[in-house]
Amino acid sequence: MLENVIVRSLLLQKTPGPLTELFFNHETDVITHFSAEASSQSASLVETYRENLTVEEGTLTDKLEQYEYQILIEALKEAHGCVAKAARMLGISRGALQYKVKKHNIMFSLEEKEREFAASVVNNKIRTPV
Repeated sequence: MLENVIVRSLLLQKTPGPLTELFFNHETDVITHFSAEASSQSASLVETYRENLTVEEGTLTDKLEQYEYQILIEALKEAHGCVAKAARMLGISRGALQYKVKKHNIMFSLEEKEREFAASVVNNKIRTPV
């Protein structure tokens, strides 16, 4: 109890001291750790496809658009067309991904989805009602 009072009084001091700096540094480390952990999936996805990037000549804007398109396609393939899952992998909202899909005119084929569903049923990945 007395320790809590002492720590609280040290933290509430107007002049920064070693304990206040320690508390601030620890808080910063925790925040940095969680933000780094959250973006680790999207960073690994970007690094994976950065090596295989083939960008044609053009302006910086054109190159960025091509790069974004390639990353979106790969994320959607890995997520089997599930926009919500791909958005989580990329670290963006589902709405932002839907906007980018529409912007790049990325279309999902119903036949592809049916083939994937049939393959998953054959491989017993999805339980069918008896």
